[in-house]
Amino acid sequence: MAWLPFRRNDEGDELPDPVSQAPSALPEPGRRLEIDEAMQALDRAVDALPARQRQAFMLRSLEGLDVEQTAIAMKCSQGSVKTHYFRALHALRAQLEHLI
Repeated sequence: MAWLPFRRNDEGDELPDPVSQAPSALPEPGRRLEIDEAMQALDRAVDALPARQRQAFMLRSLEGLDVEQTAIAMKCSQGSVKTHYFRALHALRAQLEHLI
């Protein structure tokens, strides 16, 4: 922030840096722990999926591919992508429903 002029009040006292006083965007430690545990549970649940379901889930959800692009990447039909993706979501919801 060196390029900003020093801020002073009417008495000439230096005002605190507003950036340093801004609230942190990071979650509180307890919430951060919950998020970390949920992510670890999701990782384990995704790893437990059958390979084709895992592949469809990763390509659709994480890579953001549409059904057609996923079918090309998986070298299968769009119907197969839809089936694998649906089954993956169903399995993940069943395994992770306790986190919701």
